[in-house]
Amino acid sequence: MRIAFFTDSFLPTHDGVARITGSLAVALHRLGHRVTIFTAQTPGTPRHERMPEGPEIVRSVSAPVPHYGQYRWALLPLWALVGRRFGRTFDLVHIHTPGTVGASGFLAARHWNLPLIGTFHTNMKEMRESFPSDPLTGLFFRVAWWFNTGLYWRCDLVTAPTPEALEALLAGSRKSYRVLPRVIPNGIETSRFRPGIREPDWSSRWGSKDLPLVTFLGRLTQDKGVYRFLDALALLPEDLPFLGVVAGTGLEDERVRRRISEDPRLRSRVRFAGPVSEEEKAALLSQSTLFVLPSVADTSSLAALEAMASGAACILTNRGGPRTLGGNGRFARLVDPLDIPHLSETIAGLLRDPNEARRLAARAREYVEGFCSIDSTARHFVNVYQDLLRERAGGYRVRTPTGLSAWAPPR
Repeated sequence: MRIAFFTDSFLPTHDGVARITGSLAVALHRLGHRVTIFTAQTPGTPRHERMPEGPEIVRSVSAPVPHYGQYRWALLPLWALVGRRFGRTFDLVHIHTPGTVGASGFLAARHWNLPLIGTFHTNMKEMRESFPSDPLTGLFFRVAWWFNTGLYWRCDLVTAPTPEALEALLAGSRKSYRVLPRVIPNGIETSRFRPGIREPDWSSRWGSKDLPLVTFLGRLTQDKGVYRFLDALALLPEDLPFLGVVAGTGLEDERVRRRISEDPRLRSRVRFAGPVSEEEKAALLSQSTLFVLPSVADTSSLAALEAMASGAACILTNRGGPRTLGGNGRFARLVDPLDIPHLSETIAGLLRDPNEARRLAARAREYVEGFCSIDSTARHFVNVYQDLLRERAGGYRVRTPTGLSAWAPPR
C-alpha cells in the first residue's frame, strides 16, 4: 500500500506523536508498504528527505506556535502536494494531528476521493492548564477542541491508542460516529528499550554511582506533572537514598531549573538532565530504578512503555491512557496525580522494597514485549487500511471488531 501520513508534530521534535508516527512509518515500511510523511518544517531540517529506514518526509514552511515555540504551524501546507499527482500516488490518507498539516490531509483525501483514517493522539482539553489563563487562550482551546472533534468525526474511520482516549473522544463529540472508533494500542521498538544498557553511565555523570535513579522523562509542562513529581520528591525522608532525574524540554524549563536549585530539599537530590537524545534515552531508562508519570493529559504514554520495556518499575497516573498501560496495578503502581503525599509514599515504598520493584518491573517488561511492539501496532493498522480499501472497492462496510474496540492489556 501507498500511505500518506499527515502530522503537525514530527522529528526532530521529541514528543509522543512525533515518535509514534516515525516508528509506525518505519514498521509499515518493513512490512512492505510505502509511507510518505507530510509535516511542518523545523529550523535546520530540509524540505524533502528520506529516512534511512525508507519512509519519505515532506516538510512545509512553518512558523512557531505562540506560547509554545517547540511546535510549529505549517504555512500553506497544501503547496507540498503540488506536482505529486497525489490521487494516483497514494492509496489512502492517515491523519495523526488536526492542525494545519492534518487539515490539509483531510482536504487532500476528500479532493482525490481517498480513504481517510484519523488517529486521536492528543487530548487538548486536558492540556489547557499548561497555557496562560487569559480569555484569548481559552477561546483558542475551545475552538481547537471543536475543530478536533469535528475533523475526526468526518474521517472514514478513527482510532485511539487506549480505551480512555476513545472515551474522551466520544465524550467530546456532539454526533454519533458512523463507525465506532477502534482502539489500536501504541507500540515501541522493544529491541531498543531493554534492561542492561550501561553506556552512557548516567549515574557516573553525577557522581552518584550507588544511588537508585527516580526518573521523570517527558515534556516539561504542568499537565505532564513535572512539578507534582518534584513536590513528591521533596516530601521523601532525608535518610532515604535516591537521586531524582528530570529529563525533557518544554515550556517550564527555566522554572523547573529554578525550583530544583532554590529548594533545599531538592538541590542535592535532583539533577536536571534537560533534553535527552534518542540514543541516550534508552540508557537512562534502563538505569532507572523507578519511572514516575504524574500526568493528567496522556491518551497513552510512549515514555511509560519505553520505561516498562527497559526494566524500570513504573508509577503512573490513574487518569487517561496510562491507567490501561498499568494493567489495574499489575504492571505499574497507579496513583492519583493530584494526591502528592500518596505519590511520595508510593515512591518511598518501592525504594524501600527493591524486590517488589523488580517483580513489578519484570511483569511490565513481559507485558510490553508481548503486546506493545511497534510491529504489532503496524499489523493492526494494515488490517484497518485494508478494510477501508475493500470498502471503497466493493461497497464493503467497515465494522468494528470486538477484539480491537475493547482492547485492554491482559490481567
